[in-house]
Amino acid sequence: MVLTKSKRKAKRALEVVKEIVEERLKLTLHPEKTVITNFGEGFVFLGFEFIAWKYKRPRKKALKAFKDKVRKVTRRNQPWDVGFIIRELNPKIIAGETTLVTEM
Repeated sequence: MVLTKSKRKAKRALEVVKEIVEERLKLTLHPEKTVITNFGEGFVFLGFEFIAWKYKRPRKKALKAFKDKVRKVTRRNQPWDVGFIIRELNPKIIAGETTLVTEM
């Protein structure tokens, strides 16, 4: 991610980054993921949607995956005791908290 003050500077920055990535690192930029956008319109980066100037939120896909993991452990028809459920759930909540909350 590169932030600039103008679209012209953003285009120049993209040229420089592309040159470094392709010539020195022998990699290619993904054409659908490499975009020049206005920060006010928002964008997706590393699983987060950055909206306008104020906040970011987890992508719907990331939030759904987190909820699915929690639901799998907390199904009511499972014959597990509460201690086992807590031991299984804690790492998932901590990992989800790290990716969904603390980076916000």
